[in-house]
Amino acid sequence: MEVSEYYKNQSEGLEIQINALKRWNKWWITGEILCAAGMLAAVVFMVMWPVRAWMTGLLIGAFCLWLILSRFDQKNNRHISCLQASLKVLLLESKALCGDYTQFPSGEKYIDPHHEFALDLDIFGKGSLFNRIARSVTSGGSDFLADSLTHPKWESNRQEALIELSRQESFMTRFKSQRILQGKEMDTQKMLQVMQDFSVCPYPSIAVSGLSKILGWLLPAGFIAMVILSVFHVISSLIPVWWGIIQLIFVFALCNKSLKSIGDVSSGLSQSSIGYADLVEQIADADFHSPRNKALQLHLKESVKAFKILRQVLKSLNSRANLIGLVLFDLIFLSDFWLVRKFALWQRQYATRMKDWIDLVSEMDALVSMATVWFNHPEAVAAEVVDSEKLLFEARGLYHPFLGKKAVRNDFNLGSREFVLLTGANMAGKSTFLRTVGVNVILAFNAMPVFAESLKLSRFRLFSSMRTSDDLEHGISYFNAELLRLQQLITYCKTSDEPTLILLDEILKGTNSLDKLNGSKLFLQFISKMNVSGIIATHDLALSKLSDEYPGTFRNACFEIQLGTDITYSYRISPGVARNQNATYLLKQILKDL
Repeated sequence: MEVSEYYKNQSEGLEIQINALKRWNKWWITGEILCAAGMLAAVVFMVMWPVRAWMTGLLIGAFCLWLILSRFDQKNNRHISCLQASLKVLLLESKALCGDYTQFPSGEKYIDPHHEFALDLDIFGKGSLFNRIARSVTSGGSDFLADSLTHPKWESNRQEALIELSRQESFMTRFKSQRILQGKEMDTQKMLQVMQDFSVCPYPSIAVSGLSKILGWLLPAGFIAMVILSVFHVISSLIPVWWGIIQLIFVFALCNKSLKSIGDVSSGLSQSSIGYADLVEQIADADFHSPRNKALQLHLKESVKAFKILRQVLKSLNSRANLIGLVLFDLIFLSDFWLVRKFALWQRQYATRMKDWIDLVSEMDALVSMATVWFNHPEAVAAEVVDSEKLLFEARGLYHPFLGKKAVRNDFNLGSREFVLLTGANMAGKSTFLRTVGVNVILAFNAMPVFAESLKLSRFRLFSSMRTSDDLEHGISYFNAELLRLQQLITYCKTSDEPTLILLDEILKGTNSLDKLNGSKLFLQFISKMNVSGIIATHDLALSKLSDEYPGTFRNACFEIQLGTDITYSYRISPGVARNQNATYLLKQILKDL
């Protein structure tokens, strides 16, 4: 079954379930209305006539049934919301298959013009690689993914983990639906800061003592007993009144400072805590077998209880806004005391471990995004990453993932300390080919599928220089910016014994032809003595003579065009030097039409 067909079928199935649940809603609401009517009738009967046992029974029965139906109604609504969120995830994935990524993070905040390759290879921004991959539920997941794309590092156990996740599409859909339920990406940094602040929130030491727990049960029991005894006139009614007042004062004095501190720290976090709790539960309940996913799951299983307690604490904090309810529950159950005790025990046992758990959620968040690439692109394949001290790149049918079905596939090999001088006319495909190589290298090292018939490569570092620009604010001319970029490249290559692949598009564009040729030769001769391989796109055909001077180091390849009535672009790489150029031809056409 095609991926688009799968998403369509799943969406239709969810719509049927949602409509069925919405029909049940009518029954739950009707039942709640009837129960409310029964309670009202019982009260009216009690007011108008002498109280009878059946009236009390009607009141209690209607109230209990109302509670049950309300619970079912709330559960049904939550289920509808979850299914609707999952449906939206499927619809967004269907749009993504058609090239619409507008609802996914673009990663513009990660754009760094000085990065080794990110700007040149369109890693961030609208329509970028990040934009096409990211399905992040948390900002931590986005950060993890961005770091993986900008610092690609092969980890052998990641590929198995991603493939396993890609085969559990229902898990990934539920996971991604949390972003829809939250209405936005959850702020991981805020969550981490709150956890840090929670770890130092003060609380009365008596709240966690064994004696306080006993008193926490005895005091409410004593108050209720005093009320019952006063009703039967065994004791004065003033006793339970004063008991209640003293009890309220005691609870307020003991807990107010702690609750204010907790409330100030956790402001606005309640919804995110629910989201994180749901995510860890989903991960803990998943059927994982790959070592990486299993290890992550085992660590997060310990956190399920911690996030549940945190969710309960924050929910209780929010409910304190109801002043009447707060007084009643403090009076009868010492609710504020139990809330502070619950938080204090949570702080002691879990607060310092929350950062590690949140980081693991961020990792799984990024892995889900990466696994989605595997699911959405069954036409892509796994790269073979080999252990070798020398640079190796062997591709068959390589193409750029952004181009889809219209992409022209190319075979290409590159060896250790080898440089390919790539010539061709404007728009013939040179720059696109450089990005094709770079993007597939990033995908391969991140254990995502590559867009080729096959790709075998060793581990190496990557550097590109394709989009140099001036900086007038800092007085940097275009030519000076080029020199600074080349200096950065040389420094980067020197910082590690690991081989480096460089992708260059026109060295020294900002100077005259002869100076450009001589400078380019000088640079390439220098860099060829380092542990570097490269693909250098150039319009300077004279530069191709380096293959004659250094036959074991430099070789020529080109994207040739055919000139006739029209220009024919093949977009296929072939050995040799390009013979045909199109600038003069195209300019004549423009002048002819004026």
